[in-house]
Amino acid sequence: MRNFKRVVVSALSVALCFAVLVGAAVFPYFTMESYYYQDNRVRKELAGTIDFLFIGASHGLRAMDPRVLDGRLGCSSYNLSGAMETMQGRYHLLEQEVKRNPVSTVVIELSYNALTRTYEGSGFEGNVYHLGRMDNPAQWASYFLSAVPPRDYIKMTYDTVARGLNTWLRLWKGEVTPPVQYETHGFVPCKEYTPQPGMESFLDSYHTQRLELDIDGENQLYLEKMLTLCRDKNIQVILVVTPLSESTLWIYDGFDTVLGWYRELSETWGCPLYDFNLLKDKLERYPQDIGFYDGSHLQEEYAAVFTEDFAQILQMAQSGERVEDLFYDTYEEAIHARLEEAER
Repeated sequence: MRNFKRVVVSALSVALCFAVLVGAAVFPYFTMESYYYQDNRVRKELAGTIDFLFIGASHGLRAMDPRVLDGRLGCSSYNLSGAMETMQGRYHLLEQEVKRNPVSTVVIELSYNALTRTYEGSGFEGNVYHLGRMDNPAQWASYFLSAVPPRDYIKMTYDTVARGLNTWLRLWKGEVTPPVQYETHGFVPCKEYTPQPGMESFLDSYHTQRLELDIDGENQLYLEKMLTLCRDKNIQVILVVTPLSESTLWIYDGFDTVLGWYRELSETWGCPLYDFNLLKDKLERYPQDIGFYDGSHLQEEYAAVFTEDFAQILQMAQSGERVEDLFYDTYEEAIHARLEEAER
């Protein structure tokens, strides 16, 4: 019996020491703003003032500039999007911000893989970023237990400890600086651009790859929870698809199937849908050569253009103008019309 007690005490001592070491390692990560996505203090500071929220994953994070939107619409907006943000994560953040802000409008960004991307396919990266945005340990633990499967506990702990140790190193070097979100209200711009393939190469790559078209039930569940939350709070919802490079639209088959999902969602829930890949003057507004950081994310200057365009369309719709005429009906119609225009 005594030996058993000694084993138990020893095991508890080792576990306690391990917990203390882990706590010391991660302490600055959760108390400092050491990584670009850690905006919890910014959101706390703005609590009670935000009336317009934009929420999505990285496409939205890099596309919507609240400074431009506020100037055009006279609102007080925040871009709540996050890199690799899951639908569960989006609902979690939206629920928190709706509780502490007088939100009247929510824009939900829907990319081509918003409903099809799975945890098994993309891993825990999105949860790493999401957990780094938590307000307190209790909130962190609650989300961790609900969103991270036990098989990834060790990997997540290792990753978090590594980020904590890196924060200690950056503190020692004096490299920890306030995140850009204090200035941008959530928007994290892509400063550089990558020229995308020219129109002349599109025919060779047309539909050489196919989008994943199996909707994940959990994604659909949490998207509907977001819509239900907004409906119950009398919050206007707008669905938006941000621009992709034209070459990306040509390479992948399946965009019109995804468009059909989102149109059905729009009709079912009674909220407008604006897909900026269907914008008739898309090539002029978001040029292939300088408009994109990569095939999926806008460069900073053209994020401002997108935000201006989005605000203008909202104003036109609110004044009763017919905005549907600004868009093509389908992706096939859009990309072929643009190719014909380029060949003229």
